[in-house]
Amino acid sequence: MGTKTTRLAVYLSGALAYLGIALSTHAQIKPPPDTTSTARQPTQIDLRAAYCRPVVANTIGMLAQSLSDENMPANLRNAATEQHAAAITRSRRLELYILPRINVVDSAGLIAAQTRGKVDAARFSEWTQGCDLKCKSTADTQMRISCTQQCNEGSDVVTRVRDCDDVSWLPMNN
Repeated sequence: MGTKTTRLAVYLSGALAYLGIALSTHAQIKPPPDTTSTARQPTQIDLRAAYCRPVVANTIGMLAQSLSDENMPANLRNAATEQHAAAITRSRRLELYILPRINVVDSAGLIAAQTRGKVDAARFSEWTQGCDLKCKSTADTQMRISCTQQCNEGSDVVTRVRDCDDVSWLPMNN
C-alpha cells in the first residue's frame, strides 16, 4: 500500500502544482477591455444632430452659391442672406452639441446618421437644382417662389432635410 499511496501523493502533488500554475497563469491573462460597454448608445437627439450637420453644411454652401448670382432680385438676395446667417448659427449649435459627445457615444450610430445626412444633402441639391431650372423662367418673384415650393412638395428627401431648418430640439445650452 505504501507504493500506491506514494504514487497517489506524487500524482496529486503534480496535479495540484499543475492546477496552481494554470490558475496563476489564468489570473495573469486578462481579456482586452470591452470598449463598447463604456460608450453609451446615441440618443435620438445625438443621431438627429449627426444627421443634420452635413445637411446644414450643404445648405450653407448652396446659399453661398446662390448669393454669388449677381442677377438675383434684391428681395430674394435679402431672404437668402438671412437664411445663410441662420444656417451658420444652426451649424454652430449642432457642432457645439455633437463634438463633445464623439468620445462618449458609440460612434457607429453617429457615423451612420452622418452618412445618411451626406447622402440626403447630395440628393437635396440635385432635387432643388431641378426645381430651380424648372421655375427659373418665371419672371414674377412670387410665382417663382410658388413654383419652387410646389416642386419641392413631392420629395421625401426635401422633407427630411427641411427638418434640419429648426434645431430647437437641441438642449438650450448649445
